Amino acid sequence: MEESNQQQPVYKSKNLMAERTRRTKINQRLYALRALVPNITKMSKATILDDAFDYIEDLKKQVKELEDELVEMGDEREEKQESEASKWEMAQEVQKCELDVVVTPVDAKTLEIKIVCEKKEGGFSKLMAALGHLGLEVTSINVTSFRGVALNTICVEGELEMLKPIQVKELLIEMVKEHLTI
Repeated sequence: MEESNQQQPVYKSKNLMAERTRRTKINQRLYALRALVPNITKMSKATILDDAFDYIEDLKKQVKELEDELVEMGDEREEKQESEASKWEMAQEVQKCELDVVVTPVDAKTLEIKIVCEKKEGGFSKLMAALGHLGLEVTSINVTSFRGVALNTICVEGELEMLKPIQVKELLIEMVKEHLTI
């Protein structure tokens, strides 16, 4: 019997054995915590717990900052999507933009022509060619474009005895539609 007593220490009480097991578990958990926390200043139990608490607080701050950043990115994404949607709406408005031609006589040989149409590459040169086909000489031009729509204000001179403003308007509408739809 004495041999078996030497192999295992005999405890006088169950409480002592439970207390020793509890302390062993606490020490093991503290060593595991020490391994997880990157900056341990001292090896005492209190310092390990303080450093772990500070590390957790830093992690909470980082989480909060990242959440705020995600919210800002989400807001920026929504704004970008809204701007993309508004660009799409503007493009749809441009497609809805119909040709508008206004011809106003200034005097016997001069007309002011205002043409609102979709802005397309080469459209202005085609407009000038159309005016040339009508035998009109351009004296001044003002071109303004906004959101894919062009406003051309043109003063022309020519022999207008044979062409009335309404005829010029109809011919320009026909020629501009023909040229700008290419």
